[in-house]
Amino acid sequence: MLKRLFFLFFILLFHIDGIAQCTLTYSPSNCLQVGNNITITCDNNGGGIQVTDPNGNIVLQSTTPPFVFTPGNVGNYLIQYSGGLFGPYCSTTIYVTNQPINLSVTANTTTICTGGSIDYTSLGINITNTVGNITYNWNTSPSSISWIGLNPYPIPAGENSVTLTITDDTTGCADSEIINLSYQSTNADASFVSSVNTIN
Repeated sequence: MLKRLFFLFFILLFHIDGIAQCTLTYSPSNCLQVGNNITITCDNNGGGIQVTDPNGNIVLQSTTPPFVFTPGNVGNYLIQYSGGLFGPYCSTTIYVTNQPINLSVTANTTTICTGGSIDYTSLGINITNTVGNITYNWNTSPSSISWIGLNPYPIPAGENSVTLTITDDTTGCADSEIINLSYQSTNADASFVSSVNTIN
C-alpha cells in the first residue's frame, strides 16, 4: 500500500491529466525471460509506469516512454500505471522465467489404424522447465486437423504427420515436435461362410 501511495505521489509531481480507463500491454507478449528487455505500453498518454520485481524492489519508475526494463530475477513482476490526479490507475502482473519450456519425444514415428487415435504413451513425451499447467495442441498435415489435450482423437487416412505443441499456461513458453504417421495394414477377410446348422 505504501509503495502504491509513493508511486501515485511520484506521478502527481508531473501530471494532472488523464482518461477514465487504461490498458497495459507488453512486448514480447509471452515467454518473458531473465536478461531480455521488456517494453511496456499503455493506451493512455501522459502518465507514468512503475515496475516492482518479485523481491519488492522497484526496477523501473518513469514518466518518459518508451518504458523498458530488463528483469534480473525469476517470478512475478507487478506493473502499475497512473495517469495523474484525475487519470486512471491500472496494473497487471507478468511472470518471468529463466529457462523456456522444452519438449522431446522418444518416438518420432507412430503407427495407427485408419480412423484410429494416437497412443500418446508410446511417444515417450518428455517435458522440462515447466512452471504452470501444460496445454497440448495437435495439428495434422496436410489437412490441418487439430485438437487439444490427451483424449483419443480419430485420424483419417491421408495424414502424413502431426505436430505436437505444448504451452506452459503460466509463462506462455511453447515448444513443438513433429511426429510422422504410419498406418497399420489389415489382412482381415471380410467374407464369411454360412452354416446349414440350425439352432433349435
